[in-house]
Parts: sequence; structure tokens; C-alpha cells
Amino acid sequence: MINLDRFPNYGEFLERGHGESISLNNFKQVAKFPQKFPAIKNGKIYHTKSVIWPDNAVNKFKNDNNSVFSTLYDCDGKYDYLKPRDIITIDKIKESNGEPIFIQITHKEKLSKKKYIELNNGHHMLETELTCK
Repeated sequence: MINLDRFPNYGEFLERGHGESISLNNFKQVAKFPQKFPAIKNGKIYHTKSVIWPDNAVNKFKNDNNSVFSTLYDCDGKYDYLKPRDIITIDKIKESNGEPIFIQITHKEKLSKKKYIELNNGHHMLETELTCK
């Protein structure tokens, strides 16, 4: 351990923006998270139902091992029955041994395409994939 008494100008700082330093001397550490998190409980597992992705999403998932799908859109309400932590298969996509691939729903939010674009400051990279009317 380093004896900080030998460094009289020593201090802990937070750097913000363009070189702005904020002293941490007046701050204290506060525990926000529990020491032990509860076990995550899975929702319902759907073996006989599946989500249907557009062909471009299926191809991207199959051909790009690095792709991560963080958001799925249900424009017509056909997946209203899914709840967070539910697990379901993906139509048209199987493991190399023929077994189905499952995804887990982690969050569910309902909003219009217009509201989605507004919330994303007009950045509508995914608008072409949102085929809602």
C-alpha cells in the first residue's frame, strides 16, 4: 500500500468534459446495489410458438456471428402475450443440429412508430425495418 502522506498534493478527482476536474473530497460512496442479487426467474417457455422475423433479420442473424439483436418490434400486436423473461423460439432459425434457437424477452414497451422516432431525435436507422402503418 502506498503511504499517501508522502504526496501532499494528492487528491481524487473526476474529470468531466474538456479538462474540468471535480474534487471527490466532499463525496462519499453510497451502496446502491444489494450485496447479493436474487436469482433471475424465467418466464414461460414457448416450445411450440415462435417469433417470425423478416428475411433480412433472419439472414443477418444466421450470417453475422457478431450481431446482437437488442430490440425487436411487434407492430401488429401478434406477440402481446409475451412478457418480460418469457423464452420463445425464432422461426426459420435452427442450431446446426436442428434444435431450435431460443431468445428471452427482457423488456416490453408499447409506443407508436412516430413516438419511437421522436424519442430517438429523428434518428430512424431502423425505420426501414418498422413496417407498421
